[in-house]
Amino acid sequence: MPPFVVVVVVVVVVVVVVVVVVVVVVVVVVTLTVVVVVTLTVVVVVVVTLTVVVMLTKHYNNNT
Repeated sequence: MPPFVVVVVVVVVVVVVVVVVVVVVVVVVVTLTVVVVVTLTVVVVVVVTLTVVVMLTKHYNNNT
């Protein structure tokens, strides 16, 4: 093969590898972000629900 063909092949391979790595990193970051956001949302909802339930039961107990 002539040298320029080798250079083109190497460049294409490097570009493909870089693109694949970037895509994988982006997917991992997005997945982690979604997991963290969902977890936080669930935690907040649970805490708020528990707080409301506790407050309501206290209120109810105080009135009886």
